[in-house]
Amino acid sequence: MSDPLILDMSTDALLGIYHTIGKLPAETAGVIGGTDAGVGTVFRFDSTGRYSISWYEPNYGDLGRFVQARWHPVDLRVLGVAHSHPGRDDEPSTADIDTAAHMLILDQELPYIWMPIINPIPDAGNFWLTSWIVARTSAGAILQRAQLRLAEPLGGSMPFSVPPAVG
Repeated sequence: MSDPLILDMSTDALLGIYHTIGKLPAETAGVIGGTDAGVGTVFRFDSTGRYSISWYEPNYGDLGRFVQARWHPVDLRVLGVAHSHPGRDDEPSTADIDTAAHMLILDQELPYIWMPIINPIPDAGNFWLTSWIVARTSAGAILQRAQLRLAEPLGGSMPFSVPPAVG
């Protein structure tokens, strides 16, 4: 996997987040998939999850079937969950961290789960992305800040910005 504080993502995956979570009201989500090298290359919006104005519950069955049928045959794996919060609440909740910790239990090979929080600004067609990981430790799972780094540059004018990665 790449350096756990730098999350490498393709432009296609970021645009997938933008065109779904970034344009919808808060408390929507989807899974980030990618390679064993830890590069996020694909995004799957969870259109069948349950949502309210204050929580999101994934549809584990639908997402699991999709990953098994579409991602595993081409050697892609789940790397994380992009999830939106209202307003400026840019930190994963306790429930978000618990979900990531459960994912780490299910996939013992992953040292961490990406947990970017999206703050959509629907009327402006814009969003802010704050990068987090939930990392496996000997004492359990811990939340850490991370930086997003695009695997290739964004072309043209985009209605959002990505903070530069620190290296």
